[in-house]
Formats: sequence, C-alpha cells, structure tokens
Amino acid sequence: MVTLDGRNHRRVNIDDKAWTATLLLARAYGWRPLGAKPPTGWAKSSVASVYILPASGIMRVVYDIGYYLLKSIGRAVRLWDSADYYNPMGQIVEDDDAMNLSNALEYMRDHSAIRDGYIEKIASLGVLDALIRVTGHGGFTIRGTPETHRPS
Repeated sequence: MVTLDGRNHRRVNIDDKAWTATLLLARAYGWRPLGAKPPTGWAKSSVASVYILPASGIMRVVYDIGYYLLKSIGRAVRLWDSADYYNPMGQIVEDDDAMNLSNALEYMRDHSAIRDGYIEKIASLGVLDALIRVTGHGGFTIRGTPETHRPS
C-alpha cells in the first residue's frame, strides 16, 4: 500500500500496482517528473546531487560513464534515485512537480479518449479524485511499504 501525505492533512492510500499504473498513465498524459527529494535521514554528498545514507561506512565517490557510483568498504550503500516515485520510501515531491502530476491526472480524467478499464476503475472508486485533491494542493510525501516493483 502506498500513502500520499499532502498538505493540510490530505491523505490518500492506493494499492502499489495501482500507484505504478497511475504514474505511468500520468506520464502518457503529459506529466514530466522533476525528481523526488530524498526522505529525512539522507545526507547530501559534496559531489553533484548524490545522496548517501548517514552512518553507511567509509565511502569513495567514483565517476564512471556519466553516473556517480558509491562504493563502500564492508557495508551496502544506496544511491538516491530522484526518478523513483514508485517505491514508497518517504521521498518528497515538491510543489511544482505535484501540481504537474495533478494537471496530468485531471487531463486523464476529463479528456481520456481511451477509457480503459484501469482509468474507469480508479475513477469509479474515487481514488483518482482523491489523488488529484492531494497532488493539487502542492507537495506531498510518498510513504508505505516498499514492495512496489519499478517498471522495467
């Protein structure tokens, strides 16, 4: 289950697979993600915008083929992926990004030429309107159990 915690105590819960499908459809309807910010507890390194977990051991930053890789001695290190809206880890979606997502969801609801089963299902359950209410009021946090599988 994914929970979006928005402004003014607005909240919506959505199934992991439904959240992934919604994000993919939102992209098809014009949303261009700006990049989620890391949750509390991540520290920003001094190189570009690579984020590291605090207390994750001795690290060395290596530049390789256009990507920053973190290598650690004796511990696993996670590199923050700002494009990951799929796995709920407490990442923060800022105001402009949230409004762009809301606009794409509204367009999808109001102008969908292809009324596929998924759009109909989430619209009939009120989930689509709830998502629009949360995202349309500015930034939000993506929380939940990180079981959502990122699309390949």
